[in-house]
Amino acid sequence: DLSNIMRALAAAGDPGGSRSLIAVLKSLEKVGIDFSIVRHGFLGKEAPARWPRETHHRTEMKGSVYQKIREGKYDIFLFSGSVDDRIPLEIGHIARECGLYLVSILDSWTSYSDRLKLDGKPVLYPDLYTVIDQHSYERAVIEGIPTDTLHLTGQPALFDLGCRV
Repeated sequence: DLSNIMRALAAAGDPGGSRSLIAVLKSLEKVGIDFSIVRHGFLGKEAPARWPRETHHRTEMKGSVYQKIREGKYDIFLFSGSVDDRIPLEIGHIARECGLYLVSILDSWTSYSDRLKLDGKPVLYPDLYTVIDQHSYERAVIEGIPTDTLHLTGQPALFDLGCRV
């Protein structure tokens, strides 16, 4: 249900996660939901130039995404976790502290829980964790992801190509 979402923020660093988020953000754009992306990694490079971007450097920097989260500019944080990029998790922890709804988009069939604890902090369980298929659902459960957060959605980047997987 997107009716309560006023403004979303999205972050991903890896190519697969970024492309998955781009597909999701195109859907948000179609229904008129405002969003910004974090100027970082492949998402910052590959997203359409018309999409607003936020800086993630230094948590105390005026105008940074961290400050804007604390000011209540966003309602939801969409991210795709990574096996080696900590920035989405850094932002996610601040977003969680500030009460944003967290959505993690799974882009591949690996490291279901490792993506949520790469930064060495407690596992950042999202409110909604999208998974690709029944296999990824079952693997995520085995790795300790709470079942009430898991939702089978397919791989968003494939939907963006017109595929139904």
